[in-house]
Amino acid sequence: MSAYNFLSNRFIKELDQENDLFDVLKKLKFIKLFLENETNHLQKNNMVVLYGNWGSGKTTLINSIKKEIDKEIYYPVVFNAWRYEKDDNLTYSLFDFLLDELKVDGENKKKIKKLANIFLKGSLKSIKVVGNIAEEYDKYLEKVSLEKSFYKKISEFETEFQSMLKSRLGNNLILLVFVDDLDRCNPENVLDLLSSIKLFFALGEESSLNEPKSQVIYFCGLDKNAVIKAAELKYKDKIKGEEFLEKIFDISFNMSKNYNTEKFVEKSQLFKEHNLIISNFLNSIKFTNPRHLKKIFNKYQLLSIIKEKFSNEFGELIPEIIRNEKGYIFDTILVLFFLIFYEFHYQKYEEIKAYDNKFENYIDYLVDPSSKPISRQSKSNIINNLKADKQFFTFGNISNLKFLYSGDTPNNFHKFLSFFTPRINKDFEFKSIQGDFRYFEQFEYSENHILIDLCRFIYDYIKEITLLKEPDQYFSKNYNLFTLFDMVETLL
Repeated sequence: MSAYNFLSNRFIKELDQENDLFDVLKKLKFIKLFLENETNHLQKNNMVVLYGNWGSGKTTLINSIKKEIDKEIYYPVVFNAWRYEKDDNLTYSLFDFLLDELKVDGENKKKIKKLANIFLKGSLKSIKVVGNIAEEYDKYLEKVSLEKSFYKKISEFETEFQSMLKSRLGNNLILLVFVDDLDRCNPENVLDLLSSIKLFFALGEESSLNEPKSQVIYFCGLDKNAVIKAAELKYKDKIKGEEFLEKIFDISFNMSKNYNTEKFVEKSQLFKEHNLIISNFLNSIKFTNPRHLKKIFNKYQLLSIIKEKFSNEFGELIPEIIRNEKGYIFDTILVLFFLIFYEFHYQKYEEIKAYDNKFENYIDYLVDPSSKPISRQSKSNIINNLKADKQFFTFGNISNLKFLYSGDTPNNFHKFLSFFTPRINKDFEFKSIQGDFRYFEQFEYSENHILIDLCRFIYDYIKEITLLKEPDQYFSKNYNLFTLFDMVETLL
């Protein structure tokens, strides 16, 4: 058995052309250039965000910028928010972290922490970030100004904060605070932390033009959609998620949405001459998140090891996937799909698994409710025109897709694809009954894209994934498509 290379799910420490699978280097070069050349603008607009889905490479980019940024301009630090989430107050943890990173000495540290304690612990909960951020801050200060000593302490904190920065950084060096791992935090904590940074830490001295100019720049990595949903849930109809982010952040960047899956597949060294068709498959079903890809490829390697080393015990659960210069592309595509489907689309997985029930569900939409009830036999005849019995799905029968599709009425091919059509859970009217691909496209709506995308991929790539060898030479000829359910549930 060959050695397998399990892919690390951690960020890349030394980013280079060889391991940059998702064009992070291009983004790194641009953002670094912007940060180093637009300091005047950034000190006046000091909240920066990097949007990207969870697992899209934000941490790799953030740590690369930290390493390569000009240290004569910036003093960069990375606050991993998730590590501190169990603390009583994430905002206070950030402040405490900054004091440690700046190596503030004991007495000064004690003094400014005492000031920060007054309003960073507890008072933030009373601030609602709706409307204008600055107005909300003014309202807050106006509210607490009735307590003269409390208001004075806040002003004193602002002065001490600026003084601390100058004493530790001098007049020219800028503190660049990367806030990472927010994707992994509770949404409520994310909203509170972002609000508090905007209200309490985006402080700056007045410049000669009477404009605030901060010695701290905050650079946050965020999953935009997750924060939008959290903001809309918290503030309901008072504010839209997009508006919340616009009020918080002055400058935004985005991680690339076009990942180089072909390069990733090639780097994995799992599929050899089949790299292109595998990457086309992943692109077709829109499964391109790098962290998700690593997870699925590691599971695939685990199945390869089981197939090689524990074939007597579990080998019958796994078809002849590509491994060690052997295996079939048809088997591999279906196994990869089941790994993805089971891991990331479990609700739909259960619908497909309930094969017979799914076609019973179709009858409710095929039969006109105003007509008289149909007999059990008639219902059975309608279902049988759409589905195949389970024995039909042995790989010896279905692996030759060109044969299934041949002829003027490719009913067998449609019955094969109908294995992947979803249960109907919405208002629906059948507009096409098997005859062309429009039958499958009519099932497509937001929750079902992956299923219809798979059908479309198989339809478009029949030639590439069809087995051309004689059936008797096909080692998986007796393997049944339904066994894939047992495979993922037993082994993974």
